[in-house]
Amino acid sequence: MLENLSHCELEKRVRDLEEEIGRLKRKQKVLIEGEELLSKIIQGSPIPTFVIDTHHVITHCNKAYEKLRGIEAAKIIGTHGNWLDHESDEQPFMADYIVDQAPEEEMSWYYGGKCRKSKKVENAYEAEVFFPEIGTEGRWLFITAAPLLDAESRVIGAIETLQDISERKEAEAALREEDQRLHQIIQGNPIPTFVIDNGHFVTHCNRALENLTGIQAHEIIGTRGQWVNFYSSARPVMADLIVDGAPPSEMARFYEKSLRKSGVIDGAYEAEGYFPDVADHGRWLYFTAAPLMDDEGKVIGAIETIQDVTERKTAEEAVRKSERRFRAMLDFAPYPVVVFTLEGLVSYLNPAFTETFGWTLKELEGKNIPYVPPGLEQETREHIRMLMEEKVILRRESKRLTRDGRLLDVILRAVVFSEPGEKKPSGEMVILRDVTQEKRIARQNEAMLRISMALPRYPDLEDVLDYINSEVKDLLGTEGSIVVLLDEYKEELFILGAAYDDTDTQERIKEIRFSMDQLIAGRVIRSGEP
Repeated sequence: MLENLSHCELEKRVRDLEEEIGRLKRKQKVLIEGEELLSKIIQGSPIPTFVIDTHHVITHCNKAYEKLRGIEAAKIIGTHGNWLDHESDEQPFMADYIVDQAPEEEMSWYYGGKCRKSKKVENAYEAEVFFPEIGTEGRWLFITAAPLLDAESRVIGAIETLQDISERKEAEAALREEDQRLHQIIQGNPIPTFVIDNGHFVTHCNRALENLTGIQAHEIIGTRGQWVNFYSSARPVMADLIVDGAPPSEMARFYEKSLRKSGVIDGAYEAEGYFPDVADHGRWLYFTAAPLMDDEGKVIGAIETIQDVTERKTAEEAVRKSERRFRAMLDFAPYPVVVFTLEGLVSYLNPAFTETFGWTLKELEGKNIPYVPPGLEQETREHIRMLMEEKVILRRESKRLTRDGRLLDVILRAVVFSEPGEKKPSGEMVILRDVTQEKRIARQNEAMLRISMALPRYPDLEDVLDYINSEVKDLLGTEGSIVVLLDEYKEELFILGAAYDDTDTQERIKEIRFSMDQLIAGRVIRSGEP
């Protein structure tokens, strides 16, 4: 047919062919450049990647993929299509399903329901799959496969990436184990406990808390309803304040004087209070909240424990009532009473003690009483030893000093006591009866009796007066005693009877006379007043 064409037509035909050849060469060049660019992109990616064509043959794979598979690229490229043969053991990739445009249900079935559409790439799919044949112990891979389209949007292949997420999976498994262990620890804890995260949502709640409050864990886990365990209306609990990093002043606004820092855990606080909405009749609760932190020291939540201390508070109140009744009785006791700690420090003394000895409770509380006279220290230590051994002293005579230095004769009675419900001694109570006046009267009566019985033995007045003076001297504990008489005729004072420790002094003083103005006795005689 060419011989029928004219020369002009042939030239035009040649030019068209040359243009077509040029266009095809340019297209081939673009394809080659695109191929090279794709190869460079794939090779430059640190994520294991391969590409298949529409015949399911691997056309590209990078170094990361070689390393993951443990096979050189030369042995991988140009292979894989054998999986289409039903007698082959080779398994299809996700990319194969993409090339075949398989329905999503088929892909989901093959990957055990773990396959899902990608949220980032259109028409792409992803899945997390464990491959036991990779490595010595198998590896977890995050697979993503997307179609490769030509200019007319026709599928010409697929690209698949496989990220090794084994470490993440191991970390997640460890986290699940740790969470399970934490769950078991919290559930096994006999102390009511709950945990919140940094969003104030309850993440854990144990059976002990359920038993205390009557609220089931499933009712509050996943919610911000931790307050319903303790209050009738919404308000932050201590764990919420810990998560928020509230300053102590803010926390004190909710817990007032009962709030205090924990002496055991850094950043933890504790408090005690009565909760009328807990249980049927309200409960006294002691609670501690501490922050939960990550490895960087950031607060990721808080744990709070609650202890029911109602029985203890009831017992303490009973003790306080008993103590108030006991103090009321002691306040009206007619004899001085002191309550000591086992260390000998004053914890209580009654008004009668203050009236007799002069010290007040404010002066002596928490201190020793400085009322043991010099020389009686050993006797006092012996009394204390006997008291601790026998637990009671029924009667002991001794002496004690007053605040102003007076020496009193006292009868001691003492007992070691224990708090209600306890066997261990907790203190001592001492009763001191001032018998100074009684003893003085008794000594006077005894002296009068001796004098009356001695009168027949001393017919001489001077001898009688000497004897009476000796009794008075002993009774008063003085160095001497005299009887001053008035010589009315001479208006002089003279001493007829005397008693001194020194007999010479006793004789000489009888020889001395005094004017009425020299002695106080003269003024007494004149005035008739003592």
